[in-house]
Amino acid sequence: MPRTGVTIYDMLISCPGDVLDYVDVVNECVRSFNSSIGRVNNLRIDCRHWSTDSYAQSGGRPQALLNSQFVLDCDMAVAVFWSRFGSPTGEYDSGTEEEIEEMLAQNKQVFLYFVDTPMSPSELDEDQYRKIRTFKDKYKDRGIYTEVKSKEEFASSFTNQLYLYVLSNLIGNNQYYSSNGNSFLSIKEYSNETGNIKACNLRSFKDAFYREHQQEILDLFEDAVKITLSSAINETESQKHFAYMRSSNIDIPVAWKNTITKYLNKLNVAIPTGFWNVGNLGRMETLNPLIGGDSLIGTEDEEKHYKDIKKLNELIKKITDWKDYFESLKEFQSVELIVANDGLKVDEDIEIKLIIPKDKLLMKNLIPIPGENIIKEYLRVELENRIFKPLINDEVEEYGYYPETIEKTMPVIDSFPFVTKYVNTYEEDKDDYMERIDDIFCYDYYKREKEDVLTFHIDYLKHHKAMAFPSVLIFKDLPEKIDYEITSKYCPNIIKGTLYLS
Repeated sequence: MPRTGVTIYDMLISCPGDVLDYVDVVNECVRSFNSSIGRVNNLRIDCRHWSTDSYAQSGGRPQALLNSQFVLDCDMAVAVFWSRFGSPTGEYDSGTEEEIEEMLAQNKQVFLYFVDTPMSPSELDEDQYRKIRTFKDKYKDRGIYTEVKSKEEFASSFTNQLYLYVLSNLIGNNQYYSSNGNSFLSIKEYSNETGNIKACNLRSFKDAFYREHQQEILDLFEDAVKITLSSAINETESQKHFAYMRSSNIDIPVAWKNTITKYLNKLNVAIPTGFWNVGNLGRMETLNPLIGGDSLIGTEDEEKHYKDIKKLNELIKKITDWKDYFESLKEFQSVELIVANDGLKVDEDIEIKLIIPKDKLLMKNLIPIPGENIIKEYLRVELENRIFKPLINDEVEEYGYYPETIEKTMPVIDSFPFVTKYVNTYEEDKDDYMERIDDIFCYDYYKREKEDVLTFHIDYLKHHKAMAFPSVLIFKDLPEKIDYEITSKYCPNIIKGTLYLS
């Protein structure tokens, strides 16, 4: 949805050629400002620099032409010096100096920085450095410059000064931030520069799982076809009847044949004649429950061939379940949001409320469940965290207030003389999966007549930090917008905002 009534301020970036990498830092700081305070207050800062905003023109002094093209129209400026002062313009010792003086002459804000980091003596131009010291001394009693020792320190200092200046001079009494300037909270999509939140499909690992298991299937099939067995039936000594056992011949089940044949046909892989033959392989069935389970009876090749075919069937069912699961996730769209504190101090006891048009959100109890053949592997690798939790990085913390989980221990069945470890049923695995989903989607849900409401809590959020939502938000039908409200210890008013989705 278009934003109307946006106030735009132009910021001049002025610096000699030895600190051009600081231009990127300024642009990043301004982008962060625009997506937080700027968006909420319907204002935007556009950066202007000679490399992007000037054009070839004749008929005058070069710096004067730049001044008329865009410099004098800027509302504020940020200037950075390190080892070079710049080239004379005809009226000043450098273009940067002239731009600073012109801005100050119009009573416009100038954020002035001097970088104090060492450099190789062979690279130092003494004349240039002398001009910097002279210029610096000129302003030392006016308190308009700051010294920094790194790009990180510059980013922090410039961000603070920019926010303070804008909040104090440009926004006035219409701000949405705390009246004492302690914190500024907002909800946004990290690295979102356009203002609109871009929805996308849930993260899918289908290709990775598919490639891994498909190669395993092909390798196993290639290994299995190397074994050629005789179809003659000759009862071996081990297949004879005993008082406590009986034997039966083994055939490959029709269901296995259909599963394997259907899959290999899709890959245009031919199954050789005699592949299903397992020779004289038999199964000894136990009549005495104290002896234990059934066992295969046959040659080493017969047993191996049977087990290879059995595993082929299991792997193909597994890869089919993976495909079905990830295909089911493609029906939905998701967004990843963060809570950002772009203010000057920490905030505490933060309550976030999202107001979403009714029946757009996919409720957690309707999230697809992995199939029987993959759910144990899914739970083992904790894939739910990689799919449903937002991504984090050095600027975005993971949500820190998930419910505490009690680790389960598997019971041991002691049936003398055999002791076996209990294996979960599929129903029990599904319960485990849904408990994990509950932990990730740890919102309180409320229903209104026309809206669904989600709320969650953050105990503590540092300044200039952001914390991810507990989960991605999953939509079965993407809404045009989401309204939100934030209350906290240091914000006396309710912060309200709207997120537009596309």
